[in-house]
Amino acid sequence: AEPPPVSRAAQGALVSLGRAAVPVLAAALAGDDPSVAWAAAEALGRIGDRSAVPALRARLETTDAGLRQRVAAALGRIGDPAALPSLVRSFEAEGGSADEAPVLAAVAAFGRNAVPVLLEGLSSESAAVRAGAVEALRRMGDREHPTLVAAMLEDDDARVRARAAAYLGASGDPRRAADLAALLRDPDEGAAIAAADALGSLGAAEGRLPLERALDPDRPGVAGAAARALAAIGSPESVAPVLAAATRMPPFDRGRLIDAVVAFGAAARAPLIRALGDGDLRPEALESLDGLRARLPVHVLEPHAGDSRERVRALVAALLGRTGDGAAAGPLVTLLSDDSASVREAAVSAAAALGGPEAVAALRERLRAEKDDWVVRAIRRALVRMGTVP
Repeated sequence: AEPPPVSRAAQGALVSLGRAAVPVLAAALAGDDPSVAWAAAEALGRIGDRSAVPALRARLETTDAGLRQRVAAALGRIGDPAALPSLVRSFEAEGGSADEAPVLAAVAAFGRNAVPVLLEGLSSESAAVRAGAVEALRRMGDREHPTLVAAMLEDDDARVRARAAAYLGASGDPRRAADLAALLRDPDEGAAIAAADALGSLGAAEGRLPLERALDPDRPGVAGAAARALAAIGSPESVAPVLAAATRMPPFDRGRLIDAVVAFGAAARAPLIRALGDGDLRPEALESLDGLRARLPVHVLEPHAGDSRERVRALVAALLGRTGDGAAAGPLVTLLSDDSASVREAAVSAAAALGGPEAVAALRERLRAEKDDWVVRAIRRALVRMGTVP
């Protein structure tokens, strides 16, 4: 728990004493009462005297996460370089990446003075220290040691490999694309995802083909990361491979790949229109065009209004409504009489979006024939929005 008010009051009084209070606070820090130890660590940090460093270093290995956070913060605030080796070694005592935050923040407070100690940490026998050291370098904006870090892509520990990939992705050096491409095949999915993310950050054209090969439906997490990276690189040639991978994915994972296609932006428009001619790719292409809020010519959409798949017909209806072209009324009238209620409902929304007297007349006529209650309500709402009485 947080230190009680009485401890807070005592803390403030002791801080006002400055260096003279360090021995008393060091003793309190070593005690068994957690709230007192927390308050003591905070006070020592606020005093900022280097004579407190030995007592603080001795408590870095505590299993109390709250105390560890305050001890690390105090050492960072004091800024004595003598504390750096202990801080870096303390990565080994952390329970996981979420627990690294206090130590990472403390190390970052030392700025470039921490780099030599972190570089030594890269060769530690402890995987946790190696992972923490490379992450600290990345967060500090270090860009000067890509060769040293690239060698860590072959580390025995998957977290170290992933952290090394993230560092190289932030390096901005496209020459590292080949090293990262090899990691896409890593048996650990987290490391492979980190490699894909890094290639996307680099934006190097050299990463395109390896990323396309990583669009494996058996590794949906990696495929999603690869698709996002391809969108970041932005080559229109990658749109079709991402669409093809999406057709082999279950709905959730397919949605992530569609989102990636949408992230290509305007560059995706032409390849998506071409993909409409491929029956296997057509549903995903239409869904992507819908996500792009694309306005397509009616003649591009109309041939697909008779597709055998409800999903395709509904998407065609939505896109017809966005054309702003009165010529879309004809195919929409046909879709308003579709056998599928869901397609008819999509056509109703599209007709309302299209607007105009032809759309109003078509909706009124459909209202007289419609038997599905949901579609009837949709038609009535649409007519009201269009400024006419149902």
